[in-house]
Amino acid sequence: MEKIVAVFLAFIGVCLAILFVLLTVSMMPTRGRKISEYDDPQKALLVIDIQKDFTAPTAQPPFPYEKAGELITTLNELTAISRQRNIMVIYLRQEFSDLFGKIFSRIFCRGKGIKGNPGTGFDDRLLIVSDHIFTKPRGDAFSNPEFESFLIQNQINELYLTGIDAEFCVYHTAKGAINRGYLVNVLTDAVLLLNEKKREDIMEKYRKNGIALIPSTEY
Repeated sequence: MEKIVAVFLAFIGVCLAILFVLLTVSMMPTRGRKISEYDDPQKALLVIDIQKDFTAPTAQPPFPYEKAGELITTLNELTAISRQRNIMVIYLRQEFSDLFGKIFSRIFCRGKGIKGNPGTGFDDRLLIVSDHIFTKPRGDAFSNPEFESFLIQNQINELYLTGIDAEFCVYHTAKGAINRGYLVNVLTDAVLLLNEKKREDIMEKYRKNGIALIPSTEY
């Protein structure tokens, strides 16, 4: 009997290990075809995951992000600047929809960001100035092929990233963009981490991957 229990527990352990590997791989930054050299290259501001589940005052622990209100004020100011300079503003929302995504959400996000839940809507305080809105099933926005096609169709070759979380979705989107040959900038005072103590380490990770870090005053 003890041998049967041991084999069963070993089997469960292997299954859990495989599941963990599959979850990790599924959430990694994507790779894709390098973008072309455009005749009229454009820039875009990406606003990532400013959703009720994560930033609204009614969000459940461990959310909302600390200083989420200040972040949204900064994002709204950047949005206004973008309109003045004819820089496209693109909004991204997390919507875990497949099995792996939902499991990931349950384990790491307390079940937040799952497609169909009201909390996936944008924070009411966020200024929306365009209908360039895309959902993403993974942390990397390039996991949505419609988003990638939109950038190509509009000859966008430089991206400015803002939003949450600088350790995960913002970083993975930045890496997905770098993998495709985009110029990538992260606005350091327009991104948040759930664990702000890790900020310096995460920012160094951006630098090592060729991702520019600039304050919003230089936008």
